[in-house]
Amino acid sequence: MSMTASYRALSSSLAKRLREAPALVRAVIDADAGDPQQPGVPPELRAMFNGLPPELRERLGESSELQGQFADVVAMHAESSRSAEEALVSAGFTVADVRDALDIEKAWHGLHYLLAGTVWQPTDPPGNAVLGGVEVGDDLGYGAARLMDAAEVARTAAALGDLQVGELRARYDADAMTKAKLYGGHWDDLSERDWVTDAFDHVTAYFGEAAKRGDAMLLYIV
Repeated sequence: MSMTASYRALSSSLAKRLREAPALVRAVIDADAGDPQQPGVPPELRAMFNGLPPELRERLGESSELQGQFADVVAMHAESSRSAEEALVSAGFTVADVRDALDIEKAWHGLHYLLAGTVWQPTDPPGNAVLGGVEVGDDLGYGAARLMDAAEVARTAAALGDLQVGELRARYDADAMTKAKLYGGHWDDLSERDWVTDAFDHVTAYFGEAAKRGDAMLLYIV
């Protein structure tokens, strides 16, 4: 099963509540304001479907079996979203306190290694941008989610913004990364370097926007 890393920026007030009521972590992860054009469709599933060649999308659309499976996934997602919204409202918040998620999929371990210079240990910003934060809530399968307060988000955003992508590319060492047994990549394929630096660009932008809003951040691997 894949280990994919995601980020959820959230209001500072909700972050404070998470420390007091860690059971709300699941609601933050599942919260989804939805797409007005395709309500209830999980963003990652929609992106995957839209990324297929048009002829394949057409063929899949003609399969009643696949349509049924798609409908089941949408229904499950919608139920999770409803439960999350109810939990947030009960705690005095709404889905507006939770921003759209950023998913960097399996690029997380390579990115962490290039930012922190370690296999697992987070370091000072920007080396905390993947595995930093303080654990909160239950084990999600690959450890608990980790929470950064707004001050740490701001420090991390600044450090990421000061790092040039060329510097990150220069740190890429395929032999060392393969020897370290980093998850998720075939590091001797240099296209993986572009994959990881693309993730860096997305993470840098996401932290920058969160810092402008004064948001906290939830980081998790599922």
